Parts: sequence; structure tokens; C-alpha cells
Amino acid sequence: MPDMFENGVPSILEEDENGDFVTNGEPPHVMNIEPPMSNGDTAAAGHHMDHLDFHHRGMGKRGSRDVSRRNSDHSDPGSIIDALSSRLAGGLLLCDEGPEDVLFELFSAGEDTLFIDYFLSELRKTGLKEDDPRIAESIQALNEYKKVNHSGAIDEESFKKCVSRNIVMLSKAFDGEFQIADFETFSADIEQIFQECKKFTEGTNAQYIPQLAKRDKNLWGVAICSVDGQRAEFGDCHTGFTIQSASKPLTYAIAGTEKGPDYVHQFVGFEPS
Repeated sequence: MPDMFENGVPSILEEDENGDFVTNGEPPHVMNIEPPMSNGDTAAAGHHMDHLDFHHRGMGKRGSRDVSRRNSDHSDPGSIIDALSSRLAGGLLLCDEGPEDVLFELFSAGEDTLFIDYFLSELRKTGLKEDDPRIAESIQALNEYKKVNHSGAIDEESFKKCVSRNIVMLSKAFDGEFQIADFETFSADIEQIFQECKKFTEGTNAQYIPQLAKRDKNLWGVAICSVDGQRAEFGDCHTGFTIQSASKPLTYAIAGTEKGPDYVHQFVGFEPS
């Protein structure tokens, strides 16, 4: 077994009967990897690793996978924590290696390049869209690379330079650290409900409000955004419509945020109207 370091004290990282990694019989909570290196190397390693915690059993929320498959099954990239944990156990993690390196390995299938469109398609499965401002710099850099180099394939160094601009958010996405860890399955379930409800076409629009009366009653769309900014859209979700009284909780929330509840409740009661 390879020697690992916990708070500078060597310990043994082992795999128990359930396939989970433990150190001295206990799950590793936060492991500070501190192999002997120069001050310059230490600073470089800290730059890459300072936001990664190897917590619980060293696995991301998307669930553990068979160790033998983590680096070989590139059709199912899994999580960054899964890959890092596997390589920690095998002593394969270099001191200056960070999440950018692992991302490239997961999506390159062992090749010298990876396809940008494939990476973006896997990113969309996490619920993040390319127009999300939190990853805008990385997306813009990847698109500019495609445009300048007239190629959908990108080499490792160029890829790492692009994704490093928003690596924290990208790491969270692929590690399943959002509230909806398996957003692809969640979206499929919502789409199934959407299709089931689409067949109900009876009824008419309210006629006493002109803005409602003139709308096509067959328009049907659903748009969802999680608290982590994961988004899914189905049907006529880009068609504008009047929200009528549905605006009240929104304006109530805005007023409460700007003026505070004590001030707002001088004018607005607690009971629904």
C-alpha cells in the first residue's frame, strides 16, 4: 500500500470490503498531500489543489464506481474526486497535478487531444448551459480555440488553459456537488411529466383579461432552474406570456430584500389575498 500523508503524518490508504477508501480503518476526511518538494513546487501544487477536499470516502456525490473502471471506462467519465481518489490509492497523482489535468484525462480517452463538442455535451448533462456567466470565460476560450484553429479537437495544454479560468465551477459540476447531482436523470423525469401533461388540451383561456384571451391556448412549455443554476427547458418555454398575479411573490421577495421584512410588513400583511 502507498504511504499517504494526513496532516503531515504518514498513514495507509486502503480499500475496504465495500470498495471504499479508508485510512487506518477510518474514512479519510481531509487529506493534505505533502510529499517532499521545494518551496516553489509546494506553491505550484497548492495553486492547483487548494480547493479540493478529499472528504467522506474520497468520492463525489455522483456515487462510487469500481476502481478498476475509473480510468479505463471513458464512456462514463464519473467524477473528478473518483478519478483523483483512484490515482491517490495507486500513487499515480503528481504533486503539481490539478483538476484541469484530471478533466482532460477523463474526456480525452487516453488520446493527445479531446473533442470540445463532446466535453460541452457532457457539461450540459450536469445542468450547466454554455451561456452561464459563471463559466463564460472558459466557454468563450474554447469557442475561440475552435474558431482560430479550425478544429474541434484541442490539445492538453490549451484545454487546461481554457478551463482553468472557471475550474472551481466546472469541478463542482462534474463532481456532482450541486443539489441535483444526477441532473440528466432528473431532466428526463421532468420531460416525461411534460409530455404526459401535453396531451391535456381541453378548456379555454380566461376571456375577461385581453392579454390572456388572445394567447394560443395550445402553447405549453416548462423551464426549470435549480438553486445551483442548473437549467432544463422543454416546449414553448421561449415564448413570452403575461404572468399576471404570479408576479406578486416575485415583487414581494424583491421588496423584502431591498427594504427588509419589518418595513414591508407595515404595508403588506402575512395572509394571502
